[in-house]
Amino acid sequence: MIRPWLRSDLQWSRRTRKQRTRWMARDPITLKFFWFGDREYRLLSLFKGQKTLPEIQAVWRERNALDPLDERELAQFVRRLESQGIVQIPGVVSAQRTEDQLRRKHRSRWLSLVGSPLAMRLPLLDPTPLLDRFDGLRRILFRPALLIVSLVLVALVGAFTTAVMSTQWFDRRLLEQLLAGEGVFYFAMAFVLLKSLHELGHALACRHFGGECHEVGVMLLVLVPCLYCDVSDAWKLESRFARIMISSAGMIVELICAALAAIVWMITEPSPIQSVAFSIMLVGSLGTVLINGNPLLRYDGYYILSDWVGIPNLAQQSQEAVHSLVRRVFFRYQTETTHWDADARWLRIYGVAAWAYRLLLLGLIFVGLYQWLNPLGLQWVLLPLSFGVLLAAYGRVHQIIRFIRRERSELRPWMTLTGLVGLGLVIYFFFFVPLPSRVVCRGLVQRSPRESVYAPADAALLKPLDATAATGTVSAGAFLVQLESIELRLQQIQLSGEVAALRQRIEDLAARQVDDLEAASQLATARQSLKKTLPQLEQVNERVDELSVHAPLSGIVMTGARERMTPLSARPDATPISRRAIQRSLDLHNRGAVFPRGTQLAVVASDTTWNAAILVSEAELPWVRVGATTRLRLDRDLNSIFTGRVEAISARPLEQTPEPLQSDTVLRSLIDPRGRIRPATPHYSVNVVVEPTAVCPSHNAIVSASIDSPPRILAQRVRDFMLRLLHGD
Repeated sequence: MIRPWLRSDLQWSRRTRKQRTRWMARDPITLKFFWFGDREYRLLSLFKGQKTLPEIQAVWRERNALDPLDERELAQFVRRLESQGIVQIPGVVSAQRTEDQLRRKHRSRWLSLVGSPLAMRLPLLDPTPLLDRFDGLRRILFRPALLIVSLVLVALVGAFTTAVMSTQWFDRRLLEQLLAGEGVFYFAMAFVLLKSLHELGHALACRHFGGECHEVGVMLLVLVPCLYCDVSDAWKLESRFARIMISSAGMIVELICAALAAIVWMITEPSPIQSVAFSIMLVGSLGTVLINGNPLLRYDGYYILSDWVGIPNLAQQSQEAVHSLVRRVFFRYQTETTHWDADARWLRIYGVAAWAYRLLLLGLIFVGLYQWLNPLGLQWVLLPLSFGVLLAAYGRVHQIIRFIRRERSELRPWMTLTGLVGLGLVIYFFFFVPLPSRVVCRGLVQRSPRESVYAPADAALLKPLDATAATGTVSAGAFLVQLESIELRLQQIQLSGEVAALRQRIEDLAARQVDDLEAASQLATARQSLKKTLPQLEQVNERVDELSVHAPLSGIVMTGARERMTPLSARPDATPISRRAIQRSLDLHNRGAVFPRGTQLAVVASDTTWNAAILVSEAELPWVRVGATTRLRLDRDLNSIFTGRVEAISARPLEQTPEPLQSDTVLRSLIDPRGRIRPATPHYSVNVVVEPTAVCPSHNAIVSASIDSPPRILAQRVRDFMLRLLHGD
């Protein structure tokens, strides 16, 4: 018979909060802490190694008649305490159980070591002598005034840095450079330095508030080594504020370092120092907030939340709440067998959310490592990590199988069969059922065909665009505007005079050549000069004729005064000019305005046919096929839906965001160091041919496009979602 015996060397302390009493047990051997409610503590007082479980249940019934104790609940409670090493079973059985327990503990430690790429810990030494040397620094750093000033500095620099990173100073390629070349070294160096200072902050805070730190070692965070320290001794402190400060000390240290690095990053030129500062700023701000500050992971944010809500073993209670629900559904358990410190529904929501987030983060880590290691040919590094995760999953499945075998008499067959069938259907649906897929993106209306009209020379506007051409349609060859170039006119007058003079001279020399031999020789020279001058005059006359601008095709004339046209730009052979200088319309009040050579005066486009230029992100581009059906919806008229097909896909990403989409909230754009506004992530242009429509939208009108793509299984969609998260889409 089992006679549980509570270890006498455990160190107990009592906590009372909001009229609720809790008891904390500290194991002096493993340095672990365990929490019990008042009811569990009273039950533990009966574990003296003298009474069997039925006898303990009888004594409990005598002392607590209004609080019944179920036999199954008592057995599970004893089994859990034995696995934690709090309760021992005297006798021969105890030795065997202890040996099995040590073997399971050793195996589970290695499973957790190789099966968690987030944090693999290797203990090294006791840092107490080293921390004694930092007592003077600790007393200075933890002065309230210095802490307040530091937090204010972090807030101000953080707000300013956020504003700067959203403007022209920030280039997304800085993020890409962190995973290439020297950027990897700088990032790893910043990571190791910050995480080591992070753990030092925890240790100093624990010493400052009266706790101790007896273990320091190396922790591999996503294969990057850094230091860690065990400050679980903080649970001995009665002050909730002290425990929260110890948990948040590491994040405060990182945020202060990130604030200082942000200042260095903003005041330095591109250099290794700026790269290191940017890495420290990124790791110390986003990294510490998303990882260490997240309460769904068992890092600093979790312990802060645990202290804040008054549930020290929040993760354990949430897991027990989820397990209790599973037992009630698939086993014949009708009542809760555990008393928790919070509502069971809240605990279950937290437990499921934490499990889902950790699974997502694990997937992101593996996908990110593969994207980084694959170009280097080091993808084999993921094999031992994958093996470790599978081994840890096998251990968890093995525990579930052992539990089912032990409680198979209470199993509900039909519910279990239904659950297995449902699980199989979910797995089949997730990995094998292709679902209809679409690529949703933004784009612009492009009237087609269309041709641009340019200024043939530096010329002034003499006769503006008339009302008919400005408001209606024009036919091919119709007159648009008249330009005037003084330079060309002068060249024309000069060459015309030279031609007239040469012709007169030729007539005179021809009349004198019979009597004057010298005139005969000059006649040949004059004719040769006329032959050279006439082509020059014809060329100038052609350029003067070009000053009378005509429509190259039938359609509507688009200028700055009518509709938004393609971004104004000069011809390749023209001298680049400023954008402000060429944003002139052809209205009457602009008569006399000078247009430099190569200026785009207008665009003549068809009024019946049009295409769409769709911008597709790099992550979605592999799923776009030529000929795919596309549905377009105008932003100005949500009821107008058009249908087309993909005709061509650009081979190179866009170097600049089209002007109408530069302020679009869906397609985020940034200003690069050259001053160009480009998409925040690489985007490619996809040309969509639209079916003929009765109404042709305005040129460069913004549309939302939905491109039909090949069916994808749900697992592929999840992978693409993770890639978009990694790329910042």
